[in-house]
Amino acid sequence: MKIKYFFSALIIAALAGCSDPDNNGFTQEQMLVGTWKLDAWYSDTPQDIDNDGNASTDLLSQWNGCYKYSTVQFSADMSSSITYIGPESNPKCPPGLLPNDNYNGLPWYIDNSYAEYPNGEIIFTGSDYLESYEIVRLTDTDLIIKGAGLLVNAEPDNSYYTDGYLRFTREGLPR
Repeated sequence: MKIKYFFSALIIAALAGCSDPDNNGFTQEQMLVGTWKLDAWYSDTPQDIDNDGNASTDLLSQWNGCYKYSTVQFSADMSSSITYIGPESNPKCPPGLLPNDNYNGLPWYIDNSYAEYPNGEIIFTGSDYLESYEIVRLTDTDLIIKGAGLLVNAEPDNSYYTDGYLRFTREGLPR
């Protein structure tokens, strides 16, 4: 359950992408399929998420949560999974989490029905909720989503309300 909330928050507010003219005829769903790694989390407004007294728009540099070191796999069957790629014995992770451990994420789909989101939005569905994230950009190599959610981790002190933009880069070759 914690992983599912993390995934939907990490994939905060808008995953999936623009219909870029260079998409070579692929749909957004087809472009999203693959493995993505978070490489930036930023905000227009400086925030102090680690409570060190220094606010910054670079939220990823302040975040020391377990799943900072993870990849997200979007599958063609609209399922997802998360793979932890961080160090062994990370005190910010649930006990027993090892590198390359893999967890099921949330089902997803892309919705292009709202004019205020010209690139669409990615929707994650859980058993009792639905989360959506605006797609800012989706190319063969880059995914930027925008939104807000709750990043839940094993310990309440390691959970964050998230806001801003998440940028992912594709791992490996596209499609």
